[in-house]
Amino acid sequence: MDSLGREDLDVDPMRLSDLESFFWFDLCAEYDSQVLHAKLVEIGAGWSTEFHDFERLWYRDEMNHYRGFRQVYRGLFGASEEQIDDRLTERTQSFQGLEAFLESELRALVLFSYDELATTLAYSRDRALYRELGSPRLLSFLRRLIRDESYHFQNAADLVRLRYLDHQPGEVLGAVAECVRHDMEGHPYQGVFLFDHDWEGVPSEFFKDVGRRLVRHWGLEGRVA
Repeated sequence: MDSLGREDLDVDPMRLSDLESFFWFDLCAEYDSQVLHAKLVEIGAGWSTEFHDFERLWYRDEMNHYRGFRQVYRGLFGASEEQIDDRLTERTQSFQGLEAFLESELRALVLFSYDELATTLAYSRDRALYRELGSPRLLSFLRRLIRDESYHFQNAADLVRLRYLDHQPGEVLGAVAECVRHDMEGHPYQGVFLFDHDWEGVPSEFFKDVGRRLVRHWGLEGRVA
């Protein structure tokens, strides 16, 4: 994304200051794809070629998103690269309590499907806020984010359909239910990219809706986990 500054916006400075934590969180979540990528390289050596092809393209896109948010954050809030790096490295990151979601390729793909669909919908919810800021370039950046996250969801869901849906539908449904349950329990974000949707006080119905959409997408309505 080209350099963006406060002069490109049509927003009250106090309002922009209030949004610092909003943009910082999105920057962190995209940056944290590195942590998840490293974890998947460690635990997924025996997983399918199709999974690793998907994951490689996903990781490329997420790092591009991070670079874009970094440019946005620098321009809007006047932070130097060194200040951003210092804040990022001061954070704690942990997979504690999340290991079960990554214990198999099936569960990891269901989690990717759920998480990327949730992110697509969450970014879509942000359209009004981005419009409020009055920058066509910033809104174009958001549109590209939504497009990429939607592709990620579709690709992960297609792999679930291709590799697991016919012979393990119960396991797929069970994994979806566990994702929804975890988000609804309100666990704090752990700095590892996954389950980063609760920080804005998203209502529980949002997570239920993500689960329902996923089940419908796979044609699993009425099936029992």
